[in-house]
Formats: sequence, C-alpha cells, structure tokens
Amino acid sequence: MNGNKSNQDLIVAGLFRLAWSFPFIFVGPSLYIGKGTSGAWYWTALSIAIMLVAVFLAVSGLRKEISTRGDVLTGHPSELVTTSCYYLTRHYSSIHIS
Repeated sequence: MNGNKSNQDLIVAGLFRLAWSFPFIFVGPSLYIGKGTSGAWYWTALSIAIMLVAVFLAVSGLRKEISTRGDVLTGHPSELVTTSCYYLTRHYSSIHIS
C-alpha cells in the first residue's frame, strides 16, 4: 500500500483507536477506586497511567475521524448547514410520519 491512505482506511483506523480506548476508560477509574485509594502507591500510578492511555487513544481516534471530514468542517458555516440539510433530506425523505 502506498503512503496515501483512503478516507475509509482512516475512518477504520480511527474507529479501532476509539474501540481500544473503551476498556481503558472503564478499567482505569475502576482500578483507581478499588485499589488506588486504599492500596499501595503503585496502584494509583498504574490507574492514572491507564486513564492517560484511554485519553490518548480516544483523542487520537477522534482526531483521525475528524481529519477525514476536514473538507466539510473547515467550510463556511452556511455550507455546513446546506450540506447537512442535503444529506438529511436525501436519506430521510422516504420516512413518512402518520
């Protein structure tokens, strides 16, 4: 594969980082509450390190996701509204509420 990744590859890479962040998001605070507050100092240090890894993975995953949509996000706000309205009307035009 060449150096340029397609948008789909970047989206998948961002989603994988987000998916890997979820276990760390839950394990870090659980370990901090369970062992870090009443245990030895290294439990506190380990739980804080796990929480930092969770933040890093989540932020890098979100940044990778947002970078694939850069052309929409960097435009003028009216262009963003027009684009959003276009997609909403296109995808939800077949829904009829009775």
